[in-house]
Amino acid sequence: MISPSPTRPKPDSPAPEENKNRPLSTPRKRAGQKPLALFIKGLLRPIFKGIYYFMSFVRSHRLVSLIVLILLLASIAITSYVTTGRMPFSPPPQQSSGLQQTSSNPATDVMQQWLTALRKGDVSTLKVLDNRMPNPPDPNLLVSQFSQTSTRTWQSMKLIGANQESDTTVDTFVEVDLSETVNGTAINTYLIWHFVIVPTQKEAILYSVDFVDNRQSLQ
Repeated sequence: MISPSPTRPKPDSPAPEENKNRPLSTPRKRAGQKPLALFIKGLLRPIFKGIYYFMSFVRSHRLVSLIVLILLLASIAITSYVTTGRMPFSPPPQQSSGLQQTSSNPATDVMQQWLTALRKGDVSTLKVLDNRMPNPPDPNLLVSQFSQTSTRTWQSMKLIGANQESDTTVDTFVEVDLSETVNGTAINTYLIWHFVIVPTQKEAILYSVDFVDNRQSLQ
């Protein structure tokens, strides 16, 4: 019996000419493969890993985490009290806007104006108030030494004594309490000023102002 001859497979048809000349498309790169993105991911990955491990530790060791948090808050409070003399989030000390009188004195207003100008660093007002003094102090020097700054705060102004002299002048002594931060340490200082006032029917004339002394608080 004669078997039929096997059929030969047909050869593949040649690709069209246009397919041969078409360039192969290159795969599109992802954003994560760019050097800048890889650099940013390299920076952020340890941070997020640290946060993850920290949160995992907190969830599994709640008592230890609570003790560590209490110790951290206590250390912050102690550091704040040592450096500034105040506890964290405590209100700033109240500043006195005027003289706290312990005795009657008709020249309180002019002294208060002078001290307020010194506290604010108002050189122009100091010059106006000093224009009748025979030997006025240097207002620029006083402002640089005693005016209120970010590290020097005026706490209060208190009238501590006044005496009427035989020549009608009034010798008056005023205490100014300062709180100053030096090298991270809060220091309280008491300043004593001597005012000589010439009272008249219309006004009180500021005759002289002298800085007497300063003393640091014992506490």
